[in-house]
This record gives sequence, structure tokens and C-alpha cells, in this order.
Amino acid sequence: MASRIRINRNEFYLSNEEQYILNKKFELSGMKSKSAFLHTLILYGYIYVT
Repeated sequence: MASRIRINRNEFYLSNEEQYILNKKFELSGMKSKSAFLHTLILYGYIYVT
């Protein structure tokens, strides 16, 4: 396994409603990796859905 480039871990907690919304946005994004989805959302603030 290759070394990870990102070595800093972050954790946060969501309510059931917030988790539902996050999951729906992830599904609609069409992205395959939730980690990549969160990374893009946090750094750029938006995800384009085409």
C-alpha cells in the first residue's frame, strides 16, 4: 500500500437529519468516494452536478 499524502485526520458528528442530507448530496454528486466528496465540499464549498 502506498503512503498516504494526507496524514491529518478530522472527525465531526452529525444529527440523523444532517447525515441524511449529507448522504443525499453525496448520492446526487455521482462521486464514488465519500472522502473525495467531503474533501471537495470543504475546500471549495460546492459540488457541480451535471
